[in-house]
Amino acid sequence: MENNTSKLQTVRIGTDITIRARLIDSGVAVDFSTSPPRSVGLLSLSQNVLIRDVETAVDPEDGSILIITWRAGNQCYFGQYNLVVSAFLSGRTATFEAPAFELVRLTGQRQPDSDQPDTGVSDIAITLEVESIDTSLISQILQDCKDATDSALEAASKASDTNEAVQEAEALRVKAETARAEAETARSEAETKRKTDENQRIEAEEGRQNAEKTRVDAEAIRVKAEDARKEAETARSEAEQKRQTAETERAYAENIRKQSETERISAETKRVQAEQGRVEAEEERKEAEQLRQAASSDAVNAANTAAELAEDAAQAANDAAALANQNVLALQFDQDTGIISALVGQDGSAFESGEITDTGEVVLTFNYA
Repeated sequence: MENNTSKLQTVRIGTDITIRARLIDSGVAVDFSTSPPRSVGLLSLSQNVLIRDVETAVDPEDGSILIITWRAGNQCYFGQYNLVVSAFLSGRTATFEAPAFELVRLTGQRQPDSDQPDTGVSDIAITLEVESIDTSLISQILQDCKDATDSALEAASKASDTNEAVQEAEALRVKAETARAEAETARSEAETKRKTDENQRIEAEEGRQNAEKTRVDAEAIRVKAEDARKEAETARSEAEQKRQTAETERAYAENIRKQSETERISAETKRVQAEQGRVEAEEERKEAEQLRQAASSDAVNAANTAAELAEDAAQAANDAAALANQNVLALQFDQDTGIISALVGQDGSAFESGEITDTGEVVLTFNYA
């Protein structure tokens, strides 16, 4: 069986979907008006679920067309869908399957070449076709062969009295045998192809199951990775908040450090200046100390010299006093004559005379020789 459409139509979920299907058996279209289908469903390949809540009807104008309608309210799964039809043909029940459409979430997910009408109602044409020779056709050929053989035997019995009748019967027998052999060959080839198709179907089903398992595992890995991503994003956000807080504290600490550094530089400058003042004061103190020591030494020397001078002066004073005892004790001045008379303490005084000059100076003459 195969879908004779050249492309898989994409339909947005929430749209009533109408499928017009034909079933071709050995090149002959099945008349659904006389042989209604046993069952009709849509197989969701993504979920591996057969959906049977569809409406079926035979086209009143063409009995070979089966109209299947899937209402929007019954739609749930996204992905590709295959049409599955079971029918009773030539005394047996056969099931046929063909790709039908793909159900998507948004209209923007449609295929660019999709021919879905703008009315929102999807009308899809599908042909279910049996490519190999069907069992019904083989049975018909075998029945024809049997009928031909019976006819040949009957003809041979009726024409046994004549050679011509026998030859005709033999020709019919040979023809029937040839037809039987050809039918058997066709049956064998059809059976071989059926087995090949069945093996391919089994392999495809195994591949589908493996792909579904891989998809489920990948989905679990994706969910786990998404959870890990959310946790990592939460940790990153918390770390970013901590980083911003730390950056704020660092900026605040940096400002304090700058202020402290400024104060330290200022204090260091004052300390350097104070140290320079202390050094200068120390130098001045040393110089003053040196000057003090020099002055003290000079003062001691001067004191010693002054003491010596004082002693000399005292001695001289003593000598003068001793001499004074021998010299004038008092002066007497005569205003009329201007003569100064001296009263001496004892004989041997060094005073000889005294007078007042014209300029008014008092002149005393002593002789210490």
